[in-house]
Amino acid sequence: RSFHVTGVQTCALPICFEDQKSRIDEAPLSIDLAHVPSRLDVEIVARRVKSRKAPGLDTVLNEHLRCQALTFSSAFHSLFFKSWLTSAEPLQFKGGMVWTITKKKISMHAADMRGIVLLDGLGKMGHALMRNAVLPSAQDRKLKSQFGGFRDQQASFATLWLRLFGRLALHHGLSTAIVFLDVRNAFHCLLREHVFGTGLAFPPVLADLLTREGLSVTQLEHDIQNHASSFEQTVAPVTARILKDAHSHTWFASPQEAQCYTTARGSRPGSP
Repeated sequence: RSFHVTGVQTCALPICFEDQKSRIDEAPLSIDLAHVPSRLDVEIVARRVKSRKAPGLDTVLNEHLRCQALTFSSAFHSLFFKSWLTSAEPLQFKGGMVWTITKKKISMHAADMRGIVLLDGLGKMGHALMRNAVLPSAQDRKLKSQFGGFRDQQASFATLWLRLFGRLALHHGLSTAIVFLDVRNAFHCLLREHVFGTGLAFPPVLADLLTREGLSVTQLEHDIQNHASSFEQTVAPVTARILKDAHSHTWFASPQEAQCYTTARGSRPGSP
């Protein structure tokens, strides 16, 4: 399923729209407004968007969103409110253009580069609202050794914690050892069906890829319902529904090609 970048609305929209429409009958008859982002929540995430970031397809800079947060917060809130009630994220928020940038040094070698997806600022605000809604339940389920990604934990949190641990051990005359496990591909290898319950079977392309990686697709599909149930039982139904939709029909496009491609796994919408 591919489509031209300039034809997102005309070619990809029917597929996404029909899927979202088919699930509207599953929506709960009553929703606690405490589980839906308020206008204040929208204004807070708008004021926290990072500056000096490249815009998405809408070409709207984050600085403009932040400066006009109070002026247009009502319109922003109406958009997100409708999206949460219908569990239908706008297609444009589900992906963007993929660009390559160097990691730590200027180089022309592919191994020294990484890809980034340029999402619309409004789409990033929507994802921030979803993340804020699911963090409380994730906090209760995280491992004691799990760092980063949670409230009040910056990227350097684990490094500072390990330094403190080393100094305390040295002060008490204890020997220490630190094992570092590189999980740089974990974000892109996450199986959405297991985490969010987006489906009871993998898409054919993903199933074939998992088979070639030496994994048992039959066993993985058998475990989907059991694994996804913990997520569905710990978050509000409206939150679970919008997160499922946000991880469906995600896509990316490359500036070197005239087509867009849907993605089937990864923890972030638009992740290749």
